Amino acid sequence: MIVLGLTASLTAGLTLAAFAFLSRLEQARARIASRVL
Repeated sequence: MIVLGLTASLTAGLTLAAFAFLSRLEQARARIASRVL
């Protein structure tokens, strides 16, 4: 059960990190696009 909880928390952390990275990437792309246009 401890391993299951650890795996679940690790998966949640990775999902959160991926979501934050994607949102930051979108912000950077919008900033670059506004600068180019």
